[in-house]
Amino acid sequence: MSNTHSKSELIVSSTSNFDPINLESEILQLCLQYPNGVSNKILEKSFPNVTLEQRVNALNRLSSLQKIDFLKSLNEPSSFIYRIRDPMNKSNSSISIGNETTDQMERIVYQVVKESGNLGIWIRDIRFKIQLSPTILNKTLKSLENKQLIKAVKSVHANKRK
Repeated sequence: MSNTHSKSELIVSSTSNFDPINLESEILQLCLQYPNGVSNKILEKSFPNVTLEQRVNALNRLSSLQKIDFLKSLNEPSSFIYRIRDPMNKSNSSISIGNETTDQMERIVYQVVKESGNLGIWIRDIRFKIQLSPTILNKTLKSLENKQLIKAVKSVHANKRK
């Protein structure tokens, strides 16, 4: 019994030393070192003692504080790159109109739409690129349309498609 008790004390002491604010500042420092963005692999190598849940919580908090952006990785389609926001470059940093700010999913969808340029993109292609369910994607697109960040346009040649 004494062996299991000492192990549980060790686990408690290791989790009690975890400081989420410190992790957030270390992630920001890491993002400053990599101006093109930090991948999940770099985060795992840099913070081997931090669990996935702790990393995700820190990244979500930094995103909600508008300190970092989530960008879709070109090398790995199912992962993201985390890049520090540039306060001087408003067009690249955050999507906002007046006092309205967007959530993470809206930023990701907006990024995919923006990459398509003036040619536009089909909803189905967005769904396959981001791997979202149709209901969540439609809700996000509707929100972006209401904020007038994107505009839905019907194709002349394929008028039954969206």
